[in-house]
Amino acid sequence: MKRVIKYILLIALLAGAFWLGNLIWFRPFSINHFYEKVFIEFALRNPELLSSLRILEPMGLNFHNDDLNDGSDAFAHEMNALIRNDLETLRQYDRSSQTADQQLSYDILEWFLANQAEGEKYMYHNYPLNQLAGVQSELPSFMASIHYIGNKKDAENYTQRLSKFGIRFDQNLKDFASVNKRKLSLPNSSLRKF
Repeated sequence: MKRVIKYILLIALLAGAFWLGNLIWFRPFSINHFYEKVFIEFALRNPELLSSLRILEPMGLNFHNDDLNDGSDAFAHEMNALIRNDLETLRQYDRSSQTADQQLSYDILEWFLANQAEGEKYMYHNYPLNQLAGVQSELPSFMASIHYIGNKKDAENYTQRLSKFGIRFDQNLKDFASVNKRKLSLPNSSLRKF
């Protein structure tokens, strides 16, 4: 009897590991799990979003509250690759076999991911720093209105985030310089399009 229980536990453990591995690294079996995976992947890469949503704090988790979003060009490319991969995975699911609610979620997520993927080719066609918007106004606004301070740890996280402003500004200035360099290196015929 003990041997049978051991085999059952081993099979359950292997099945659980297979399911979890598939959920994390491959296409989840359930489209609902895929929706959650996409949200979690995106949220965990954007600590400012997690702070804005405040979904982890009630569980005592605040590991993200001392970090800022990565504003580097490399991170933007990483996120673009993730978005393209998620869109490809989403389109592998059979939409017609889903419930009406799942089809609506599918359509919304497909629109969002496709829109983001299409926008990748325009990622350098912006003005990241201007008098109305940019990291120079968004970060102070975030710290004043979103970052919650309710105890000593929250205050320590606040000062940690403040100490990372220089890194974020440097990332944006570097990207700003590379955007302008790309625009200046375009042939004259291309410049007329702007």
